[in-house]
Amino acid sequence: MKKQIKQTEDILSSYKAAVAGSKPARGSSILLKSSNTISMLNKISKFNLVLVFNIEISNQDEQNKKIHNQI
Repeated sequence: MKKQIKQTEDILSSYKAAVAGSKPARGSSILLKSSNTISMLNKISKFNLVLVFNIEISNQDEQNKKIHNQI
């Protein structure tokens, strides 16, 4: 499990680098528009893919809470 989480974190880092500069809307299909992302997704299991999206969404939720608290 820890190995899969580490692998998923590495994939998430690669994903973030691949889409650096663009801010896709939550739930957006912009992921599938990048050939780098498609090749990356082909390398990972469905389990890891779910983890990537869950990590990304939870990170976004944390950022939203911080912004809300600042306002």
